[in-house]
Amino acid sequence: MAAELPEAARAEFADRAGTLEAVLRYGSAAAGVPHLEIRLLETEVEAYLASGEEDRRRAALERIEPVAQGRRALFEAIVRHGPGPASDVPRGVSTARAGDAEYVRFVPESYSPDRPAPLVIALHGQGGNGAWAVDLLDDEAGRRGWLVAAPSADPERGLGWSTYGVELVLAVLRDMKRTFRVDPERIYLDGVSMGGHAALALAGLAADEFAAVACRAGSGESFFRLQGDSAADLRHVGVYMVHGASDVLVKPASAQGTARLLEAAGVDHVLRVLPAKGHLDFAEENAAVFDWLAAHRRPRYPERLDKTLAADRYGRAYWLSVDSIFTRGETVRLKLEGPSGEVFETIEVQRSPAVVHAELGRGNQIEVHADRVSTLRVALSGEMFDLDREVRIRVDGKTRFEGKVERSVAYLLERCRVDAERDRLYWNEVTIRLPR
Repeated sequence: MAAELPEAARAEFADRAGTLEAVLRYGSAAAGVPHLEIRLLETEVEAYLASGEEDRRRAALERIEPVAQGRRALFEAIVRHGPGPASDVPRGVSTARAGDAEYVRFVPESYSPDRPAPLVIALHGQGGNGAWAVDLLDDEAGRRGWLVAAPSADPERGLGWSTYGVELVLAVLRDMKRTFRVDPERIYLDGVSMGGHAALALAGLAADEFAAVACRAGSGESFFRLQGDSAADLRHVGVYMVHGASDVLVKPASAQGTARLLEAAGVDHVLRVLPAKGHLDFAEENAAVFDWLAAHRRPRYPERLDKTLAADRYGRAYWLSVDSIFTRGETVRLKLEGPSGEVFETIEVQRSPAVVHAELGRGNQIEVHADRVSTLRVALSGEMFDLDREVRIRVDGKTRFEGKVERSVAYLLERCRVDAERDRLYWNEVTIRLPR
């Protein structure tokens, strides 16, 4: 019978094993750091990101800040690759809630919280629901080990570019990212009919959330034109469209018009118009759709981006946010109606939208061209710039900010918590107000 190790030896062995595990997870950032210090930082970071109580977050932040400032690389690694969600979630199809929103989700048998999984947000057509949308995709998703989540929309408000439709999808997305280890670079949209229209609109309004989108028997032509030819906002989002040549509900010409706008904007896209097919969900295209989605990944910090705003809402695009725009010229009040004819939202749209083009330049510099923009914010990451040096932000040829930006542990954690986003680590932001 083997002799039992003394308690001190067992403790030393456990500490070394824990340190080795941390190095395997966090790389060289964990080398030489006491195991218990790593555990403390992991515990408090997870507590901050998961807690809905402000007092608990404040207490966690007090413990995190002194360690994070001294061990910045380890702190970033823990935020990005920490223990994350638990594994005790049911596999297969189940119903869940994200606040007031109900949705249906599919979790493949192969899912593991130790390995990030791609996620498809599936959007149903008019008269459908989340269960229908999941049923369309779960076989293909199961073969590939992908997650699927599908909101069930209020029949009177549906899915689309209304505030209700956008917030419904984003709420489901945030809940999935908090519950599962979702691969942030491989989050996709797949919509049918009304859901196809909504997928393209969402990809424009919240492009920084998605790597690619599939649109079946839908169109984005009206949305892109309403937003002021805003297809360029999808510069980093791939688009796969499939349509029936005999579709009488959503005419093929509308899908072809969408494709022309995407082509003109330089967006990577495919349009397949299938002969003798009507208004269908094209389940037989699932393998091709998933192959297309899988070939696309969301960039973490794109060097160039575009944002077009016809209305004063959803102004974020990756590391840049437009908080307010100038109102000039004609304003149109759009009344959004449900099938019963009842108006559920009115949105004011500018005929001449606000437009922003921004690029990361050399020498810690950002170049921005802005038209009709009143206030914008630029979020800064240590992977975008050397934050130990001054950062310069130029707007329309004029320097609007020049100086060093303080790293804020509180800002980084709060942005990650609110966005349910642990991949893009922004240390702070700069707000710029522009003259009319």
